[in-house]
Amino acid sequence: MLLATAGYCGLLQIGNHYWSLSRMAAGRELLLLCGHCWLLLNGYRLLAGLLLAGSEWLCSLAAKWLKCTTALSR
Repeated sequence: MLLATAGYCGLLQIGNHYWSLSRMAAGRELLLLCGHCWLLLNGYRLLAGLLLAGSEWLCSLAAKWLKCTTALSR
């Protein structure tokens, strides 16, 4: 398991998948990104698509790149 943090975002490896870990501006909701789906772990919302800015956008881009390179390296 790998966890690298940068401000409010980081990368988490679970198995062969890289997840982007970030917090919303309010700081209350933890987000996990795999592919194009955001799952809000507060139990009542699922937000599809990318709604990102600044370091969160860069973090998700890095997560996608790492996932792609991991798949290609097999």
